[in-house]
Amino acid sequence: MGDDALNMMKTIQPGEGDSLGRIDQYELLRELGGGGFGTVYLARDTVVGIEVAVKGLPPLVRSNHEELENIRSNFALVSRLTHTNIAKALVLHPAKEVSYSSEDVGQKLRVFPGDTLMVMEYAPGVTLSQWRKHFPGRKVPLETALDVVRQMACALDYAHGQRIVHRDIKPANIMVETRQGGGIVVRILDFGLAAEIRSSLGRVSQEVHDTSGTRPYMAPEQWLGERQGAATDQYSLAVLLYELITGEVPFSSVFYTGDPVVMMGVVTRKPFTPPSSLPKSVRIALKRALAKNPRERFPTCVDFVDALSKGRGGTFRTFMQLAFLAFLAALVCGAWFYKWQQRERAKEEERRTALETTKRLGDEAKRIAAMEDMRRAEDARRVKEEDAERIAEEKAKRIAAEKAKRIAAEEAKRVAAEEAKRVAMEQAERRAVEAAERLAMEAAKVTEEKRKRIEAENARMAKENARMAKEDKSPPSMVVVATLDGHEVAGAKMKKMNGTVALPYTWEGTLSKGRSFGPYAVTYSKDGCDYAGEFSVTVDWKGRKKVAVELRRMKPGDGMGGVRSAPKGIGSWAF
Repeated sequence: MGDDALNMMKTIQPGEGDSLGRIDQYELLRELGGGGFGTVYLARDTVVGIEVAVKGLPPLVRSNHEELENIRSNFALVSRLTHTNIAKALVLHPAKEVSYSSEDVGQKLRVFPGDTLMVMEYAPGVTLSQWRKHFPGRKVPLETALDVVRQMACALDYAHGQRIVHRDIKPANIMVETRQGGGIVVRILDFGLAAEIRSSLGRVSQEVHDTSGTRPYMAPEQWLGERQGAATDQYSLAVLLYELITGEVPFSSVFYTGDPVVMMGVVTRKPFTPPSSLPKSVRIALKRALAKNPRERFPTCVDFVDALSKGRGGTFRTFMQLAFLAFLAALVCGAWFYKWQQRERAKEEERRTALETTKRLGDEAKRIAAMEDMRRAEDARRVKEEDAERIAEEKAKRIAAEKAKRIAAEEAKRVAAEEAKRVAMEQAERRAVEAAERLAMEAAKVTEEKRKRIEAENARMAKENARMAKEDKSPPSMVVVATLDGHEVAGAKMKKMNGTVALPYTWEGTLSKGRSFGPYAVTYSKDGCDYAGEFSVTVDWKGRKKVAVELRRMKPGDGMGGVRSAPKGIGSWAF
């Protein structure tokens, strides 16, 4: 429907409440914001009594039956996603009775009887772009940024497990809700819907433009029109994390050119090099997640987030790992002590059996000895009764001494065994206590070192921000022209690091004062004669400046050499 249809809609009269309008059971409450394909409104579902977010479909899509069916199929698929960090797609509602409080609301929402209304779960909070404004320089601390991307990674891996890819991860599609106590909850919006609508618009209008994604966050395979998968969302997540902690997206300067060909060339071919100011684990993880080949990225988004924290001292995970190792050590010591105790019990049982056997043999020996003594005594008594009594007494003393010696030896063995057992237990307890104290001291030391590093970094950043606030950062701009005998010429070309451009050539950008770049070679041909020149530029001006390159006729055999590499520090300058 067009403007005539909008004029025919019933208009709510003043005094009927604060409602902005009504579409069947959905009462429009307020505007939430403008998206890439229309305005989103907060509405109340008067049937179930909940708040929802609603928006319409672009006119080109809703008027095409085939593309509308594609949207419905995609909506039915993503509506099955149920996750804490995903704003659920609820229903595609066919509008019947429509009324607006003003023509402005109708022009923004543009849903009329017979059109389709997208109804989604309302995600409170602000977009990630708005949330970043609360931090100095819009740079989010690494730990806080990791909390954000970890919640997103869990949601993305869940959706990927359902074979659903978002394809348009960007700050505008991320809502951040700050809970009481300072905790945050992150929710992903438009799961797969925005990308599908953009693809439908491309097929309907038959125009050449991006089929999915938003340029700074698009993976190389999106630029090249290749198959997209879970690794595509991982690339966008890595771009978003890099933007949170540094304040800009990778290859940020190239997106100011507005030239899709130049953008695609840089994103798909130029290697990504993270700044050395980031922790080593973060640089390694970002470089892998932003790999040009999707197969070289991490298996899952959570693996990417885990790699960001790997090797970073003072983390709770490190403490838990050390505690777990101490627990394993205690278990090993306990198992060893249990086996030692079992062996000692077996030895004690062997000693007791041997003692009983010895005692029984001793008793038998004593009985035999007694009988022998009786015989000998009887013989001795016959010979000499006194001698027999003396011999019997001496033998009894000898037997008693041997028995006492044997009992003493056995008692000494028992006491030694108990003492060894006690000493082993004390040593095991002492080792466990020393290990626990050592781990606690190491954890405290690591935590203190981390606190000092954070304080030093905060002080450095505050000083740097103060210094930059005082400096004049007026962006310079420049026009390069070529002159021959004092007159500007057309058709001259300037050789750059990534190709050639025709002069005059205008570029704008931002560089610190005192930086130099060049030299750049300039060539020109006229009437069969070749001319050449070269120039360098030192950035020490404000405003706009015109650089004239004086061309001189080349001698036979002469040639212009290649342009030297750009000085270190200005590699990201885009012309």
